[in-house]
Amino acid sequence: SLFVSPDFIDIYENPVNYEDDAVKFISSNRYSNLEKSIAIFSMSKLDFDEYIIFAKCGYDLYCRKSIDEDLLYKIIGYSFNRKQKLIMNYKNKNTIILLTEIKKNKTISDDIQKAIESILNGDSKK
Repeated sequence: SLFVSPDFIDIYENPVNYEDDAVKFISSNRYSNLEKSIAIFSMSKLDFDEYIIFAKCGYDLYCRKSIDEDLLYKIIGYSFNRKQKLIMNYKNKNTIILLTEIKKNKTISDDIQKAIESILNGDSKK
């Protein structure tokens, strides 16, 4: 469990202090997707406005081919702590704008397109 790691707990409880480091970490090719996933999960407690910034950075990294679609999904739709920011704020205009932009990207798979649609229509929150 990640919650036995004092370092993870510190980052998880104080994510705003580590947001820039997390973006640099997930953009690096020196780390595995598992390690990058842990960095993404550690950002779960960012407040919504900060999480939108983090998610936009994640989408930018995806567009630059610095992260793959699996990691992008973990940023936008995977619920690590059952309170994923974009899912919980699916009616927020910033969520709608970001997810609509991602959905329009021709490189996004059908599965992720469906997941985005599920977030946008509120089904993921149920």
